[in-house]
Amino acid sequence: MLRWVFRTTARFDVGEVNAHHRSTEARAEGMRIAWLRGENVSSDYGLLNVAAPFAHGQSRGSITIVLEGDARFEERSSRAWLRPGALAVSDQGANGTEAFAGPVSSYLVFEWDPACFGVAPPRSFQTTKLDARDLDRVRELALDLEGPHPAVATSSIVALLRANGLALAPVVAGDLVDRTTEADRALTNAVQSHLSRLELHPSIDDVVAELGWSSRHVNRRLAALAKAYSLPWEHWRSSLHQARMMAALRLASVGAATELVSRKTGFRSPTALCHAFAKAGLPSPGALARAARAGHGVLDAWSAHMRPIADHMAAE
Repeated sequence: MLRWVFRTTARFDVGEVNAHHRSTEARAEGMRIAWLRGENVSSDYGLLNVAAPFAHGQSRGSITIVLEGDARFEERSSRAWLRPGALAVSDQGANGTEAFAGPVSSYLVFEWDPACFGVAPPRSFQTTKLDARDLDRVRELALDLEGPHPAVATSSIVALLRANGLALAPVVAGDLVDRTTEADRALTNAVQSHLSRLELHPSIDDVVAELGWSSRHVNRRLAALAKAYSLPWEHWRSSLHQARMMAALRLASVGAATELVSRKTGFRSPTALCHAFAKAGLPSPGALARAARAGHGVLDAWSAHMRPIADHMAAE
């Protein structure tokens, strides 16, 4: 039986450059489903994975549906440019990465553990296209993830994917039962709340003060949740680093000045921000912002930086 775990919502808003992003995510044992929506920002997970490598405990299949905007998908030496209605199926263990951009970018992600769903991901990523009716239905179901019955929305999404030829095991809404403790929910809510306010320089001490736990207990519980539900980070420090780097990349994608990027993402100074990018092997925030301002589209402009990174990842 699959067990519904928790639903979290994260936001990032910088009014000075009209940059906004929000995500709604829910996880069960062996499954993750998320709806993400950006306004005037790019989310480049290839560059993020270089700056803050995702923690992967096992090979998992991944389905991405582009709802609005443009997308770039890369795996090993292959690349695809995707438009609304496109559906990409891949193996996360093959170092597949995605990027999304547009005045509005909206996308749904479904990840599964093959041991739970009875189907292995493809050896190389595959793309197809939903018809207009199914695309509209997925958009409705994405909104429903934020509503009072996310389990029903999840089972409906899996049913739609199965109807489009994906051999996933069926998901029954009644099987998605919340088995988390009140402490688990308090922890995830506290972490997401503080990560949504990077400008205030959040630290683990803020989480400790809110929950009344020790820092060791916070990290021990985060590690346990990460192991059980394949979270992309295993402790507070890595979750904060990933949130800061993703936010910085999103602001660079709108051409924001380095000073504004550092202030809004919680770095102590522009120098500290540039040092973090250099340490990760990324171009400077200024170089990425200048490429984004060049007017050729940020996905295309940043692909020049992504190609050698993708080749390096494929060679490992």
